[in-house]
Amino acid sequence: MEKKPAGVSVVSWVLIIYWGISLILAILMAANAHKIAQMQRELYGFSNSLMQYVVVMNFLAPVVNLTLGILMLKAVNWSRHVFLIFNAVILIIALILMPQKIVTIITMIIYLIFLYFLYNRSASAFFTAKNSTSPAQ
Repeated sequence: MEKKPAGVSVVSWVLIIYWGISLILAILMAANAHKIAQMQRELYGFSNSLMQYVVVMNFLAPVVNLTLGILMLKAVNWSRHVFLIFNAVILIIALILMPQKIVTIITMIIYLIFLYFLYNRSASAFFTAKNSTSPAQ
């Protein structure tokens, strides 16, 4: 079994901590969802249908990324592929919809750094070694 690369551990723990806090905040803010939705409509000019998307993503993104962080620590290979696709879609949507483009661009740079650590040679060896069970000869 390959040793877990430090980059994979760091990315996984950052995902777990950041998205864990985000999930707790989303749950706490759910009590004031109406007021928060009104503030976001005023700040960003979001329509009601777009606000429904924002509310769903406030819960879905933390749950998915928290789960992916845990699975990456356990060397589940498909978790890094889901991370790549799920967060790429979220970032593209954010780039289109959000007025603060600079925040989204900075987030994209961090995302690309995470992808480097999840897809470099040592990370690929770590994820594929866990999944390959070749019989002894």
